Amino acid sequence: MRRHTVVIAVALALTLVASGGTAGAASRAAPREAAGSSGASAGLSAAMTCDQLAKADFSTVPDAPTAVMSAKLVAATPDVAEHCEVSAYVTPQVQFTLNLPTRTWNGRYYQTGCGGYCGSIAADQISACVDAVKGGFAAAATNDGHVSTSRFDGLWAFKDRDAVVDYGYRAVHVVSVASKAIVQTFYGRSPEKSYFQGCSDGGREALMEAQRYPDDFNGIIAGAPAFLFSYLVAAHNLGDQRANRDAAGRQIIGPDQVRILERAVLARCDRLGDGIVSDPRNCSFDPGVVQCRADGQTDCLTPEQVAAARKMYQGPVNRRGVGLYPGAGDGPGVKFPGSEGAWLAWQVAAPDAALSRNGFTADQYLKYFAFDRPPGPGYDTGDFDWNRDLQKISKSAQILNSADPNLDQFHAKGGKLILYHGWGDTAIPPTGTLWYYNQLQQRYGGLEKVQRWARLFMLPGVYHCNGGPGPDQFDFLGQVVAWVEQGAAPNRVVGSHLTNGAVDRTRPVFPYPTRAEYSGHGDVNNEASFVGVTPSTPPDDDFRWIIDPRS
Repeated sequence: MRRHTVVIAVALALTLVASGGTAGAASRAAPREAAGSSGASAGLSAAMTCDQLAKADFSTVPDAPTAVMSAKLVAATPDVAEHCEVSAYVTPQVQFTLNLPTRTWNGRYYQTGCGGYCGSIAADQISACVDAVKGGFAAAATNDGHVSTSRFDGLWAFKDRDAVVDYGYRAVHVVSVASKAIVQTFYGRSPEKSYFQGCSDGGREALMEAQRYPDDFNGIIAGAPAFLFSYLVAAHNLGDQRANRDAAGRQIIGPDQVRILERAVLARCDRLGDGIVSDPRNCSFDPGVVQCRADGQTDCLTPEQVAAARKMYQGPVNRRGVGLYPGAGDGPGVKFPGSEGAWLAWQVAAPDAALSRNGFTADQYLKYFAFDRPPGPGYDTGDFDWNRDLQKISKSAQILNSADPNLDQFHAKGGKLILYHGWGDTAIPPTGTLWYYNQLQQRYGGLEKVQRWARLFMLPGVYHCNGGPGPDQFDFLGQVVAWVEQGAAPNRVVGSHLTNGAVDRTRPVFPYPTRAEYSGHGDVNNEASFVGVTPSTPPDDDFRWIIDPRS
């Protein structure tokens, strides 16, 4: 559950959307241009100084008593306009930062999500806020109500259900309320429009906002959302750990075996020779094709390694063979061909480590905040029984999961939702997002009606939130602003891939299920060489898994 690196290029994106085009994520523009391109207020100035704001009393903000700890003026640079950097907290300990342009506010509020188990306002959140300030937004980020040693440390939650509630849904909401109160005081007026963007756990938070607090934001961007939190961590992540360990606890598949699988998949399914499996659903691959056939053979997998790989592709099931995550069991699997490079980050443990990253997230959840009575540091996750214990974590699931397809209020108030997910994601399987989007279609009358206000973009060759051979830099913020404020729905969004800071590949994505296909002419690394193609038969994303009554 990692950070998102969706670059904000608001001004150019909005200008091009208004004229029928799109902008790649690598572009930059001045805040005043960003404000003027969509009709929002341009170049608004503060009504007070940072010093005055630091002395203001926000302890009576309804449902979000707030204290400003500091407010300091940050001088303008060639890249970022002058702004007031506010450090504050909402009781009891929901810490947040709020950056307020002093002369270039565009009238909008932006809030970014937090990754993993949060516990700090990390560099990626700060960077997202700085990028938003460049576009003229007032921008905020929070630690979700607790402090921790890392984004995957769960000790903070031990026997503290209020902290779990803050992390689950309260913190993002109260920071929105508090930040808007501070914005009102600083500028003398409230934001005209508000936007939320998050990936991974931030994507979970994004959907939580649309479900629980539909009035907080006009436009929401949910990337690779961890919205099936309890099933993701206690089933999928734990399943990865179990699948890749033998009876003695030794890791079965290591980096060498991952690279063998990756080469075999690309040899079979990389039609353009660019290292990307463009349509992984059409890639039929079984790891048995690389099983060793003779003694002493190298560059192959043992039968034990093949079996482990199959389990990881397919995902966890209970004793009846029912999938414990969308896509597992009788579905397409939870990991698609072309995702193997991401296994090195999430499924394969570091040398001599007992747990992979996915295994560690499961360990921390089950020890410290899954159960009503958390067992604590002495708990052995090997004792967790999917057939018996999933029901025992249902109360934490009610706090943490944001899987409700009821977005009636958000939809009715004109809210717009952009979902995105990398096909190569192995930290949070893309099948969950596909399943959720299918649930929206079932509730709201089919794809055409849902696409009027909620659109999904699937990113070929992209791992968890970012990384991988595919373009992973997209200006979805510019797209959702144009959609909310101009009614310009995102039909074609161009992404960029960077190597050493330079763009070396661009490619468009289209609203799912339309996919980008090579036109047969031009450079395969140039977005102009691709067209959108909608399959004649809609994909079946109505996965049967453990929560489905049909299972």
